[in-house]
Amino acid sequence: LHPRRSPAGLWDHPDVARYAAHALLDALAERESSLDLRVAAVIALGECGTTGASAPEDLLDELLRRIADREEQEQVRAQAATSLGSLCAGAPEAARLDVVACLLDVLADQRSTGAPVRQGIVLAFGRLVEAGEDPRDQAARVALRGVVEGGDRAARGLALLALAEIAGRPA
Repeated sequence: LHPRRSPAGLWDHPDVARYAAHALLDALAERESSLDLRVAAVIALGECGTTGASAPEDLLDELLRRIADREEQEQVRAQAATSLGSLCAGAPEAARLDVVACLLDVLADQRSTGAPVRQGIVLAFGRLVEAGEDPRDQAARVALRGVVEGGDRAARGLALLALAEIAGRPA
C-alpha cells in the first residue's frame, strides 16, 4: 500500500504506521532475511512517517545506525539514507539537522562509503537540506557541489538535482 493512495485513509492512523514500523524493524533485524526483503523493509520504513506526525526518534536512530554501520549491506545503507530523507522532510529542525550532520559524516568517509551509499545520501540531501544559514545546511551544500565536481556520473547528476531541489524551496 502506498501511503498517499491507501484505501480508506489507512495511513491516516498513526497506530497503523507504528505497527507497520515495528514489523518492518523486526524484518530488518533478522540477518537471515534476504537482501531484497531487508531493502524493501528500509524503503517501507521511509513511508512510515507520512502520516503527518513526525517520525518516531527510535526509527530515525535505527536508520542512522544502519547507514553508519560499515558491516551493513551497501544496498541497505543506501536505502536507509533515502528513507531518512523521506522521514525527516518536515521534521523538527533539530532532528533534521542532526540527520544532515550524520549523513555528512558518512559521506566524508570515502573508504567505507560506496557509490550507492553516496548516491542515497545525495538524494536524501535534496529532501533535507535547506538554503538557510545553518552551518550543517551550508556544509551539505558544499558537499553536494563537491559531488558535482568529483563524483561518479550518476552521483553528479543526482547532486545537481538535489541542489536544484534545495534552491527551489522557499526559504
